[in-house]
Amino acid sequence: MLQDDTEVLSKVVTQLYGALLDPFPLKKLLKTLKLLIPSSASALILRTPSEVDMGAIWYESEGEGTPMASENPYTTKYYKLDPFNQLPDGQVVTLEECLGDVDELEKNEFYQQNMQPYGIRYILGLDLADSRWGVVSFRLIRGPESESYSSEERQLFEQLVPHLRQILAIHRQYERLESERSLFAGAVGRLAAACLIIDEHYRIIWKNKGADQMLQEYDVISSANGVFKLSSA
Repeated sequence: MLQDDTEVLSKVVTQLYGALLDPFPLKKLLKTLKLLIPSSASALILRTPSEVDMGAIWYESEGEGTPMASENPYTTKYYKLDPFNQLPDGQVVTLEECLGDVDELEKNEFYQQNMQPYGIRYILGLDLADSRWGVVSFRLIRGPESESYSSEERQLFEQLVPHLRQILAIHRQYERLESERSLFAGAVGRLAAACLIIDEHYRIIWKNKGADQMLQEYDVISSANGVFKLSSA
């Protein structure tokens, strides 16, 4: 997996983009990253906690995972002490690089309150600028029983950066289109007039209640196996 091989990287990238087809794409993306770069947990911070907002954080863990925002001291107090705040855009960074002196880690308040209780020892971090969320943060996590992330694993993560940007952009666009579709369907669905949407093969993609009634009551128009038909009078 960590070989400098185009074919292997291609397979890795294919798995990442495949997450977009999942009903819960961001959760699937985290799970895929966790498996590609072996980790005990992965996290995605879409909105950083603040004094007035607990933020929006997704977790994927082998065990019970980190508590929800309302139960996690990170989102209510200790986010200000997080050494991974405001990483350089697009750069993969390790916990050791952020702290400098790793020998002092166990004395660190952030480590004592937000890492040690949850079995967190090694972190690989990446922040990406995003037009919707401002900054999106990826975190890969390992426990004290594991080894630190290798230079090869870090290099793989770095190779994935442009693809992760693209995946987030595609997901953002899909959410916007889905929101617009839902608004359109809700508005047209309330119209008394019959409304249908068909594709180039006359397959009915969507119809409102008025169209359902029209297809049932009139012989000149009909639907056969989901295909719109117009009969001659």
